[in-house]
Amino acid sequence: MAQDFDQMFKDVLGDSWNKLTKFQTDQLQKITDRVEGMAREAMKPEIDRLSAEVADLRARIITLEQQRKTIATKNPPAIEPSI
Repeated sequence: MAQDFDQMFKDVLGDSWNKLTKFQTDQLQKITDRVEGMAREAMKPEIDRLSAEVADLRARIITLEQQRKTIATKNPPAIEPSI
Protein backbone atom coordinates (compact mmCIF):
# COMPACT_ATOMS: atom_id res chain seq x y z
CA MET A 1 0.00 0.00 0.00
CA ALA A 2 2.76 2.45 0.93
CA GLN A 3 4.66 1.51 -2.22
CA ASP A 4 1.59 2.23 -4.33
CA PHE A 5 1.27 5.64 -2.65
CA ASP A 6 4.94 6.41 -3.32
CA GLN A 7 4.62 5.29 -6.92
CA MET A 8 1.56 7.47 -7.42
CA PHE A 9 3.47 10.51 -6.15
CA LYS A 10 6.39 9.68 -8.42
CA ASP A 11 4.06 9.38 -11.41
CA VAL A 12 2.27 12.65 -10.63
CA LEU A 13 5.17 14.77 -9.43
CA GLY A 14 8.04 13.25 -11.43
CA ASP A 15 11.38 14.88 -10.61
CA SER A 16 9.76 16.99 -7.90
CA TRP A 17 9.28 13.81 -5.88
CA ASN A 18 13.04 13.21 -5.88
CA LYS A 19 13.64 16.81 -4.81
CA LEU A 20 11.08 16.46 -2.06
CA THR A 21 12.61 13.26 -0.69
CA LYS A 22 16.11 14.79 -0.87
CA PHE A 23 14.84 17.85 0.99
CA GLN A 24 13.29 15.60 3.61
CA THR A 25 16.53 13.64 4.00
CA ASP A 26 18.56 16.84 4.29
CA GLN A 27 16.22 18.28 6.90
CA LEU A 28 16.31 15.06 8.92
CA GLN A 29 20.13 15.12 8.83
CA LYS A 30 20.17 18.74 10.03
CA ILE A 31 17.87 17.91 12.92
CA THR A 32 19.96 14.85 13.81
CA ASP A 33 23.16 16.90 13.77
CA ARG A 34 21.57 19.59 15.93
CA VAL A 35 20.31 17.06 18.49
CA GLU A 36 23.71 15.36 18.63
CA GLY A 37 25.36 18.74 19.22
CA MET A 38 22.91 19.56 21.99
CA ALA A 39 23.51 16.18 23.64
CA ARG A 40 27.26 16.69 23.41
CA GLU A 41 26.99 20.13 25.03
CA ALA A 42 24.72 18.76 27.77
CA MET A 43 27.25 16.03 28.58
CA LYS A 44 30.31 18.32 28.76
CA PRO A 45 29.96 19.24 32.47
CA GLU A 46 29.55 15.59 33.43
CA ILE A 47 32.53 14.53 31.32
CA ASP A 48 34.63 17.32 32.83
CA ARG A 49 33.61 16.25 36.34
CA LEU A 50 34.46 12.61 35.62
CA SER A 51 37.81 13.58 34.07
CA ALA A 52 38.69 15.57 37.18
CA GLU A 53 37.67 12.65 39.38
CA VAL A 54 39.84 10.24 37.38
CA ALA A 55 42.80 12.63 37.65
CA ASP A 56 42.25 12.83 41.42
CA LEU A 57 42.11 9.04 41.71
CA ARG A 58 45.33 8.69 39.71
CA ALA A 59 47.05 11.17 42.01
CA ARG A 60 45.82 9.26 45.06
CA ILE A 61 47.13 5.99 43.61
CA ILE A 62 50.57 7.54 43.09
CA THR A 63 50.57 8.79 46.70
CA LEU A 64 49.53 5.39 48.04
CA GLU A 65 52.21 3.64 45.97
CA GLN A 66 54.86 6.02 47.33
CA GLN A 67 53.66 5.41 50.88
CA ARG A 68 53.75 1.66 50.32
CA LYS A 69 57.33 1.85 49.03
CA THR A 70 58.37 4.00 51.99
CA ILE A 71 56.88 1.55 54.47
CA ALA A 72 58.46 -1.39 52.65
CA THR A 73 61.94 0.19 52.83
CA LYS A 74 61.56 1.02 56.54
CA ASN A 75 60.26 -2.45 57.42
CA PRO A 76 61.90 -4.97 55.11
CA PRO A 77 60.25 -8.37 55.22
CA ALA A 78 61.81 -10.83 57.58
CA ILE A 79 63.72 -13.60 55.85
CA GLU A 80 62.80 -16.94 57.26
CA PRO A 81 65.53 -19.54 57.28
CA SER A 82 64.82 -22.44 55.00
CA ILE A 83 65.04 -25.92 56.46
